[in-house]
Amino acid sequence: MPFPAVSGWRRVSAAAVLFLSAVSGIGSAAAQDSFVGPYILADLVSGRIYAEHDANRPWYPASTTKLMTTLVVFEALQRHEVTRDSPVVMSANASAQPPSKMGFKPGTKLTLDNALKMMLVKSANDMAVAIAESVGGSEEQFVARMNEEAQRLGMTRTHFATPNGLPDPNNYTTARDMAVLTRAIALMYPQYRGYFSIPSIQFGKRTIHNVNLLVERYPGATGMKTGFICASGFNLIGTARRNGHEAMAVVFGASGGLARAEEAAGLLEEALNGSNALPLTSTTLQTVSSGMNYTTPVDMSEIICSGKKGTTPSETVLETADEVANNGQMPQSEAALPRFKLGPRGQFASIPVSIEGTTAAPATEATTPAISAKAPARSLQAQSIQGKALMESGDVAGLPVDVGKLGPTKKGRSVLNNTPKPTRGPVKTLANSGKSESRAAPGKKDAAARKPVAKPKAPVKPKPRHPAKAD
Repeated sequence: MPFPAVSGWRRVSAAAVLFLSAVSGIGSAAAQDSFVGPYILADLVSGRIYAEHDANRPWYPASTTKLMTTLVVFEALQRHEVTRDSPVVMSANASAQPPSKMGFKPGTKLTLDNALKMMLVKSANDMAVAIAESVGGSEEQFVARMNEEAQRLGMTRTHFATPNGLPDPNNYTTARDMAVLTRAIALMYPQYRGYFSIPSIQFGKRTIHNVNLLVERYPGATGMKTGFICASGFNLIGTARRNGHEAMAVVFGASGGLARAEEAAGLLEEALNGSNALPLTSTTLQTVSSGMNYTTPVDMSEIICSGKKGTTPSETVLETADEVANNGQMPQSEAALPRFKLGPRGQFASIPVSIEGTTAAPATEATTPAISAKAPARSLQAQSIQGKALMESGDVAGLPVDVGKLGPTKKGRSVLNNTPKPTRGPVKTLANSGKSESRAAPGKKDAAARKPVAKPKAPVKPKPRHPAKAD
């Protein structure tokens, strides 16, 4: 089918256009009745473009930032500076990150392999910071490496300020730059691509499905990553392989989690639909120039998160339910959206993940980074040769995990031996219940057990909290 006209891509109400026109230079509402967020559809291997709009327009990446976090980790793995069983320890800083998150307490220890799976499947912000601190020595050192990699790859209009993509005016990118990053990951590290297409992970009794709705539900989907903050709207970078070749789609500023998935799937279908596929243009990721006249990202907050002022909704909550299409987002005409209707989730076994226990929380001071910022860069071509045999399988078996050795989660629930959740309310103990643990009459051997329980020490008065920084 023919590629949809730009004016019919994402149709919004006149009121929405008036607001966007006033705050972001989108254009006069009198002159247009629609707003088109940046998008790009390209061949993954050649980098040639099928279709695009405002590919160089600055945009907030949100959690698609985690693709660069992952690439930096892959680089460290490739140089043998870390391994997939290298320890990642939760710091207070990592544990304090807003949702989406795993919610582990400071001192929780897990492998880099499991941390990556949690970060990419759940889009866990706490995991991204813990990985950055453990691999880079500090969050700041790791972010500096992210920007070095962006510069090396030619992401000319991108700057990273965090490893997880939470709101920061200095965290911005473009659809074109994110397509460059996606292609680099796919060609440089094919042996790790399975991380991006994990349908779900199993943590004790918790099954956590991938926030990328293309996984399991779009034929041939191979990854990559979603992103959402109020300022960005709903972003998605998707890749899929069918009929012997692979395409990638970048969609920024969609109105909901389901909307962005179906729009990305609709784009991918245009490239992978056999004899009816769009022809490739002569434009490449290196030569595309649309959107260069824009200098600042659009802030979609008042449209996407109206009625949620001062909040940053959890990406997981808004992404995993199909009902998000009407969850206070931008009004749209469904008939104007060229979407691909996604099927139900497949019946795939979840990949088990675990923690290794707890240890002392890491110090706040920077440690020696595992990665070297001055190590010689390897060319994209050289890295694509290594692991080429695994490109089709995308195998990332990772390390075997022992579900029986899981430790406590944030809420104090133990998943050891599938222990059920405690009931709500105060937990009765020997110290506060007034009852013995056993109703049997104690004998002489139980004298020690009949000793009064020592009173707990008075709690230390907490220091006054400083006001939290706004998201």
